[in-house]
Amino acid sequence: MGWKYSMGLRTGIGIIKATVMCAVLFFNGSLVFARSSGLYFPPMKGKWETVSLDEIGWNAAKLKIAMDYAGEQNSSGVVILHRGRILAEQYWKPKSAEGKRSRYKYMRVETTPDGRAIEDVASVQKSVISFLAAIAREQGKLDLDRTAASYIGNGWSKASPKQEERITVRHLMTMTSGLNEPLEYVHPAGTVWEYNTRAYSMMVSVLTEATQMSINQLTHKWLTEPTGMRESRWEPRRWVQGHPANTIGFATSARDLARFGLLVLAEGKWNGHGVLKNPKYLLEALQPSQHLKSSYGLLWWIVNRSWFPEAPEKAVAALGRLSRIVFIVPNQQLVLIRLGDQTDSNLRNFLRKFWILISAAMPD
Repeated sequence: MGWKYSMGLRTGIGIIKATVMCAVLFFNGSLVFARSSGLYFPPMKGKWETVSLDEIGWNAAKLKIAMDYAGEQNSSGVVILHRGRILAEQYWKPKSAEGKRSRYKYMRVETTPDGRAIEDVASVQKSVISFLAAIAREQGKLDLDRTAASYIGNGWSKASPKQEERITVRHLMTMTSGLNEPLEYVHPAGTVWEYNTRAYSMMVSVLTEATQMSINQLTHKWLTEPTGMRESRWEPRRWVQGHPANTIGFATSARDLARFGLLVLAEGKWNGHGVLKNPKYLLEALQPSQHLKSSYGLLWWIVNRSWFPEAPEKAVAALGRLSRIVFIVPNQQLVLIRLGDQTDSNLRNFLRKFWILISAAMPD
């Protein structure tokens, strides 16, 4: 489908205590994201409203340059929302989709009748799990400061029983378990930040045990059904043998991810309905979760200028392999989704350049 825009985006100190974090969020959390009353929410079925570039002062020619760049970078789909309405949307068939060196063919699940890709969105799934964990916490089913073993049993790692009993759910969600990818003990829990997908993947079992529902059941009940995400589900990863990744992937479309991003922008509310009734659990996830890595929350990336000099204030992101992106910019009330194959540069460099090009199209 062609261009379319609407006429009419490690080291050392311990974990921050949860009580301190919650106090900060109580006073500052409302400043982070948008009030849902000022947002548009697309219907469960039917047409998703667009926004006129002219009416909001965006430059159509410059926005086209940004979208063309995304297409040149092997994107399969980009959706940009402005206050919930579609600002820009485009789909491509990545040039390397069928190439022998391409990983995309392993991550693409299917194509919709109208040409949109349904893809395993890689580590973007972490942020989906984070949102589900927030609901489980709100319902009293999950306590981040309980040990992981209290939910999934002893022996889930290769650490000694004494070492393992000190690893909490919070450590899994903050990447501070102290384990390596084979789940062997390396450091005391809470003393080192190290991105560890294998340790994180225990969160799926934690949630299913805590809720006594399968991952698809609880995702449908708590997330996809109330928001109209009809193209999303968890799928087995047949390619994952010998790889430290989770054995299941969250498969979804750019439009469904846009709904997810809008839900987060609205602090967990959807068209007046509290999918997450108390936003404090979400807002905690969207703040630095420990002192070791200021750019990491609870399975969310906190976009900051240490790695993104042009970063908009208070932006957060769900990021995955092959440059899957959910980028939420509350100050501009924007949600940016990108799916597809690997870009020419790494994910962060792509996101920076894409954002710079998008920013050039914004009103002065």
